[in-house]
Amino acid sequence: MLSRYQIRIKVFHCLFAQNINDNIEKEWKNCFDSYTELYKFYLKILIYLKKRALKEIELGLEKKQPTQSDLSPNKTFINNLILTKIENELINEKFNEEHVSLISKNIFSKLKKKKYYIKYLENRENEIELDKKLLIKILKEDVLLNNNIIDLFEEKSIYWNDDISSAYNLFVSKILETKSSIKNLRFTKVNTFKNTDDKNFAKKLYTKTIKNKQKTNATIIKLAENWDIERISNSDLAILQLAITEISEFKDIPNKVTINEYIKMSKEYCSKKSYEFINGILDSHIKKI
Repeated sequence: MLSRYQIRIKVFHCLFAQNINDNIEKEWKNCFDSYTELYKFYLKILIYLKKRALKEIELGLEKKQPTQSDLSPNKTFINNLILTKIENELINEKFNEEHVSLISKNIFSKLKKKKYYIKYLENRENEIELDKKLLIKILKEDVLLNNNIIDLFEEKSIYWNDDISSAYNLFVSKILETKSSIKNLRFTKVNTFKNTDDKNFAKKLYTKTIKNKQKTNATIIKLAENWDIERISNSDLAILQLAITEISEFKDIPNKVTINEYIKMSKEYCSKKSYEFINGILDSHIKKI
């Protein structure tokens, strides 16, 4: 589930998308749904890997002169309890994307040589704690660091690259919910927001920023004495619009917290000197009000 900082980033992305499309509701849905869609794609990638492992076992058995290991294949990975549960939940999903299958084949060819994977296979009894640790490690080290996967994310959604960490954290938190039994756990059932307060915060911040945009821009022009509004970059302007809206609309959030969050965001999404400019504008705004 998204933290407040991640929610602010999502709303920041919504603003940019809305400027192009001008469909508030559609862009809201696209921005926030992308996070859970990427998480569910992580689940699919893991099943693609399981299917590849099963395929290699079948190919080994079909050899004209199979080795002993071909005849007695290690099925620890394909019997992974978490993978089995995820696969059962994705029973109606299609796994026929040739491009994803090829990437999965490449990932698995490297994975099966890794020390941590080989060590896992030595455990012939499926223990849920080992199953969890393995999938977390595979996703973190072999999937999300794969350049082909990153390229694939860019192809599938313009939002996914910014969702990689948050969707991974969602996967980890979900998988760690499992105790000794996973019977009642639903991997495909996830919530974007922790609670109603967070959802209301996101929705209000987004709609109020758009509604008050002209008024906020006028405030920014006055505060940026020697700056023309057209000279301020779109990213700088969007962050200032969000921050000033949050300061005026959410009295329960300390101004210092708001400023720190948007300064942090400016360091991530704007030019090197943007945070100094944004910090100066917001500091002047706080003093003025």
